[in-house]
Amino acid sequence: MTQYSAPPHDEWSWESMIQEFSALGGVVKNIVPSEHGLSSRDPAEPVLIRVPPELLIRSEHVEFLDDRIVIDKSAEIPEPVRSFFHRYANTLGLRTAHTAEAIAFFSALAALPDAVRQVLATDFGLSAPLQDDTASAARNQILNSRRVFWRRGRAIAPIIELARYAPDGLKPERGRSLQIYGYASKEIVVRFARHDPLSAFALFGRAVPETAAFSLPMQINVENFAILIGRNPDESKMRGKDPVPAISTDGQKITLSYLLLGERKSPALPRSICRTVFTEAGIQDPDEAFDRIVRSNALKFINLLQGLEPHEGSMTTTLRTMARYQLEALAYCIGSRQLAPS
Repeated sequence: MTQYSAPPHDEWSWESMIQEFSALGGVVKNIVPSEHGLSSRDPAEPVLIRVPPELLIRSEHVEFLDDRIVIDKSAEIPEPVRSFFHRYANTLGLRTAHTAEAIAFFSALAALPDAVRQVLATDFGLSAPLQDDTASAARNQILNSRRVFWRRGRAIAPIIELARYAPDGLKPERGRSLQIYGYASKEIVVRFARHDPLSAFALFGRAVPETAAFSLPMQINVENFAILIGRNPDESKMRGKDPVPAISTDGQKITLSYLLLGERKSPALPRSICRTVFTEAGIQDPDEAFDRIVRSNALKFINLLQGLEPHEGSMTTTLRTMARYQLEALAYCIGSRQLAPS
């Protein structure tokens, strides 16, 4: 990525930011900033944030440079949009608060007992960065946690990304523009993407009672096949109204972008997806394969809970709650049904 020297820091009020955002085609109605995000000005009226495609900055074009968020100089972004985004991203006090929260999260991970940190790193890919890298890891976490899915990729949506995440929050609506619309009694929360308790913990540092449970990345050998499972729910295809993982086959190797193992809102869906995609790939007994994958996942979270038993502390409590939420979501796999044809 070609690095870009950001313009000097500007003092920028919320009102002037919204004026420039509106001049560039954005829409903001009934919204004010709050201590941790966004709130509705009048709970009796709906809130609206509409971000035109020109202001949706692709994630691969955004990075931290010398503690400032910048856009890659080579990105084909008009100068008025680039100038707006640099001021927007670097003059809001919330950015400092988010960075402090992320640093505290990684510091708490690093303070865990060695055995627990080993389990987190080996089984869940959650490693605390080295002390000198904590600030950099925190900045990357901020960028990753604020992204929204947009046209087969991820983007930063100005204003919307300031809201706090919640699984029952307003869902981004995608058309010509990206927007959130609805009622909020006070704080505005947004569901940026599909998460399970583990991915929500990794991005937001909280135990969140998500309805879904996705498989951990893994490889499992079934019959004469090697099944490789990723963990990217964004890479999915629709079978009727049901999202299913992207799947590719190469001889006896089957690769899935992700695999849903439990879903509170539709408990028949996980086994249905597995039966359908595994059968179509040539596996004779998809139920056994699915059960083995579920068992492997459940045992890792049980192992984490066992490792946490002798210990106390805020992060230990959060990890226990996260693991319980994940196991609860895994339990919502009951029955099966037919999926729409491919």
